[in-house]
Amino acid sequence: MILQCTNCNEVIEIDRAAYRVCPRCGYSMKMVREESMTGLQWASLGFFYQDHWDAKSVECFEKAVALGDTSCYLALGYALRFGQGVERDVERGVQFYLKAAQLGQAAAQHNYGYCLEKGIGVEKNPEEAVRWYEKAAEQNYGRSLGNLSNCYTNGIGVEKDYQKAMDYALRGMEQGNAYSYHRMGWLYLEGLGVERNLEKAFYYWEKGAELGSDWAQYNLACCYHGVTKGWKEQGLPMDFEKAVYWYEKAAEQGNEDALWNLSCCHRDGEGTSVDYSKAQECYEKLISKENKQGYYGMGRLYENGWGVEKDLEKALSLYEEAARRGYAGAMISAARMFEAGEGTPADYENAIYWYERGVEQGDEDCMSSLANWCLHGTHMKQDTARGVLLARKAADLGDSYGMCLLGESYEQGLGVEKDIETALLWYKKAIERDCEEAMYHMALLCLEGVFVERDEAQARSYINKAWEIISDPEYGYYEQEAGLKDHLEELHKRLEEENSSDRTE
Repeated sequence: MILQCTNCNEVIEIDRAAYRVCPRCGYSMKMVREESMTGLQWASLGFFYQDHWDAKSVECFEKAVALGDTSCYLALGYALRFGQGVERDVERGVQFYLKAAQLGQAAAQHNYGYCLEKGIGVEKNPEEAVRWYEKAAEQNYGRSLGNLSNCYTNGIGVEKDYQKAMDYALRGMEQGNAYSYHRMGWLYLEGLGVERNLEKAFYYWEKGAELGSDWAQYNLACCYHGVTKGWKEQGLPMDFEKAVYWYEKAAEQGNEDALWNLSCCHRDGEGTSVDYSKAQECYEKLISKENKQGYYGMGRLYENGWGVEKDLEKALSLYEEAARRGYAGAMISAARMFEAGEGTPADYENAIYWYERGVEQGDEDCMSSLANWCLHGTHMKQDTARGVLLARKAADLGDSYGMCLLGESYEQGLGVEKDIETALLWYKKAIERDCEEAMYHMALLCLEGVFVERDEAQARSYINKAWEIISDPEYGYYEQEAGLKDHLEELHKRLEEENSSDRTE
């Protein structure tokens, strides 16, 4: 039975005639015959179904539109875009956003602007997106104010203007928009238009998180996790349990970065007990969203046998899937598995392929690994000039192995003129970052006493420290690449033999 309120005109459907009081205002209701319903009445009934049984809402909206009603354009656009109660039709849904936007509906103007910004169901057009955001902002629509702050921060469709970014964030916060608090926090994190202040960034993220912004929740969690840039260095408080709490809040809203960090907490036992099954759940959710990190994380589980049966072939397949989607961490993992012959026969051509793709992505691990091969002609034609170039790029990005390779280049004259002082400088820089390979080279120099004063105690210290690093279960592939473990054992044996010889004499 379809009824309409005699006061507020809301249209509903009920199963029994006994309930004839409007649920909204309490006034009496009258029966309405379907064949005589207007477009506005069908739209009202559609909104009723949308609140209760989504499946019928779209049918009502379609009837309303056919009768010339415009009030449900936005709702129909949303249903079509996300496939709620109807087969998903993103392009048609976006066109209904546009129709509603042209009628001046702020929410529709925002939604259409968002689709233009991201290229969802319409050709990507950031400049036009800003124009629609601004129309909604003229009506003080909070979500558009937050998005405009983001646009002016990052130069999306407009020239970067940090003052405007702050102004829009302030206006959004006045409207209670949670995302605007996140944007203000970001300005303080990066020191854009204001003096960098992590405590103020934290303040705004906390406010935004409490209001429900998934990005504010994510960034607040990063602060508690200690992974926010500069957080640890300033000695600001950390709380892993709170980090997990806020990651979970953001992940519940589908925030993929939060899902990834949450998976790491479950995998490593930070703020919670180690739980590989929960980490796997996070990866599965990410994979369902075609997220490259999800494939990589799942690959790590199978490579190490964490919560699943160890399967190197499956791990490599997952790494390659993540790598094909552009994840540099997976490129280095796939390359090293091809190099080591894990999950596949050794395949240096494929290893080089993924190292090269990683270099294109700016990954320092791939740069230093490929630099090593270029310098020594390992599995490829020797190219010392490129090796030095790659090592230097990796070193500039803070990669300790790249620094070590530069030290080796200057020590041996590989691609550069020999320069022992520069070699020692790079070795020491690498050792400061716990590079075990550099420790081996310095231990060797200390024992030989050619370029530096012979220092057996210092050599032993380097060897012990390097051995401690490579004995860690988390240690990677460098021992396989360079036979580092064998080299360290040889040095240790040499030390013992020399000591024995000295005691005999």
